[in-house]
Amino acid sequence: MNRICLYEREPTELLPLVWLRPVWDLRVGALTLEERVKRLWPDAEIAYAGRSLLNDLWIARRGRALVEPVPLGDTLFLEAGFAASSAVADAIAKHDPPYRLVVGDVTVGYHSAAAEEQALPGGELLAQAIAEVGRGWPSFEIDAVVVRSLPDPIRYLERLFADDASLAEAPVFKAEEHPGVTRVGEGTIRVEPGVTIDPGTTLDAREGPITLLSGATLTHGTWLKGPAAVGRDTHLLGGVIGPFVATGPACKIRGEVAETILQGCTNKAHDGFIGHSFLGEWVNLGALTTCSDLKNNYSEVRLVVGGRMIATGLSKLGVMVGDHAKTAIGTLLSTGAVVGPAANVFGASGLSGKAIPMFAWGEADHGGKGSYDIDRCIQTARVVMSRRSVEMEPAYEELLRRVHELR
Repeated sequence: MNRICLYEREPTELLPLVWLRPVWDLRVGALTLEERVKRLWPDAEIAYAGRSLLNDLWIARRGRALVEPVPLGDTLFLEAGFAASSAVADAIAKHDPPYRLVVGDVTVGYHSAAAEEQALPGGELLAQAIAEVGRGWPSFEIDAVVVRSLPDPIRYLERLFADDASLAEAPVFKAEEHPGVTRVGEGTIRVEPGVTIDPGTTLDAREGPITLLSGATLTHGTWLKGPAAVGRDTHLLGGVIGPFVATGPACKIRGEVAETILQGCTNKAHDGFIGHSFLGEWVNLGALTTCSDLKNNYSEVRLVVGGRMIATGLSKLGVMVGDHAKTAIGTLLSTGAVVGPAANVFGASGLSGKAIPMFAWGEADHGGKGSYDIDRCIQTARVVMSRRSVEMEPAYEELLRRVHELR
């Protein structure tokens, strides 16, 4: 195929994780959704169609607009939440376009024939446009993960890690290069050049593989349990971390963390438990911040999304935390708490509320009644980002302001 187009459908059920990023930028397992596509089809041109809200930021970061027309001919259109895998790529290669990709009874992608010459509108209009063009195309069903709702990254974490193992590229761990490091189990351990592992660290691969990317540092007292994927320049500062923990770049992690995704540039640098959770980018959890991921009666965890209570079908689910959110020392987060971007969570007398709005300020046990002043919020975000040597672009500041207006 010549081209792959990642397109967003209405992402309401993935908020608050995608207020400040397109859906394909979500980390699900060790990789983002976009990274999966690029690894499986490295020679394909990638086009994007997403929300106009994010257009200026995407131009600033990628030099590409999200709203430009997309050529139809010989293009594989994939819903942005599509988690591509080697098995899916093999199945697609066996079919001649045009066709629709179906998971269950839901169409999640389209592959147009080379003869098609028209272009489709970009941005929010593309999802409907390609659905109309491809309505009569034959379909074939595939076994794939599609991330459409807030708990999905955690729901499918085990399966996604299994897919990631086939995409790992780092060299295999050699014990002689890391004296004093204890290896447990026979699972594959991959370590890129530039990783530092202190003596007194344990790499436990009994339950699955471990991947450590360049610049990662594991300090004395860290017990890392696979499956696990540690991103570039991420520091593990001690404690039991894993299984099924995936981090983006430049995180700091300490304490007990299990079955959790950290998007990137996030601090959980103190003791406390986080499990079955998703932490967005630029999040900071105060010392001893702890979440519950299991109700006392072992019943289904429900989430509050967009003011609606939704069933998850999961008995274990921790917290979903948007970008730039922060918690005070000793914060206790409720089972299934949803924390909006840039919320400043403090002042809870016990467990936090189930739904903490974006840009909330304090009163965490009542859902965050105050509102974070946007100028102060941006000032703090600049400082936080500078600590990772990242300068806030004008387009990112403008996006924060626009999202603040939508609260």
